[in-house]
Amino acid sequence: GSRAAALRGSLQYTSPFLRNPIRVKTLFLPAIAPGFSVGVQSGWADAPTTAAREAINRLDRFYDPRLLASRAPVARPTERIRASVTAGFRFFGNGLFAGVTRPVDQAAAWTLLLGFGQQW
Repeated sequence: GSRAAALRGSLQYTSPFLRNPIRVKTLFLPAIAPGFSVGVQSGWADAPTTAAREAINRLDRFYDPRLLASRAPVARPTERIRASVTAGFRFFGNGLFAGVTRPVDQAAAWTLLLGFGQQW
């Protein structure tokens, strides 16, 4: 598309336990540093012009005879604002997230989520 917006927010609590690096002989492993996190993510994408829609369609142009009947677009406009919430635990200075997520803009079940790296 040619227009998009994203918004993300989170509340995090890092416990005072296991904050020091772990020493194994001459090797230092990162601190486990457990914490709790809740967050909300929201986004929207649009392709208002014919040129933007054609650009999206070109992303899907590849030849694979096995997938010809069941091709799905690689990308598409969201058609509305989409939002989800997450809750779970963070470890290693927010480098690892293990928790659950659920969309809030539609009815859906909670699903497991595993994430690596900082969220910005």
